[in-house]
Amino acid sequence: MDLLQFFFTNAFHYRNFDSNGLVERLRFAKLDALTLNRFFNGQYESESYLKQVCDLIRQGNDLCLEKMSMAVRFMADRSEREILDNWWLLEKLAAEEKEQERRLTEHLDRLMAQIPTSRMSLAN
Repeated sequence: MDLLQFFFTNAFHYRNFDSNGLVERLRFAKLDALTLNRFFNGQYESESYLKQVCDLIRQGNDLCLEKMSMAVRFMADRSEREILDNWWLLEKLAAEEKEQERRLTEHLDRLMAQIPTSRMSLAN
């Protein structure tokens, strides 16, 4: 269990807990989309924006859970020594996760650049 926790921390800590991590950025985008939808619905394509943000949230969650499941399956039938001897496989899995996070973050950046944020809209 300690090795699994160590893997989860290394693979997902930035994503889940950093203020610039994917989870926090998606949380902000969802609030932004909900604000636009509620207060500026006629001015922007807020429903489409909200749908796309929710799709990115789903994709991010699905990818994270997939990598977590793969790590659990990898460790389930191996001894601690076998896990440590093959840790490079888990590092590869973590690197794949981080690459997928990077792509989702780039997609989110492009999406958010298309719609003025609610703060900008309120200033005008």
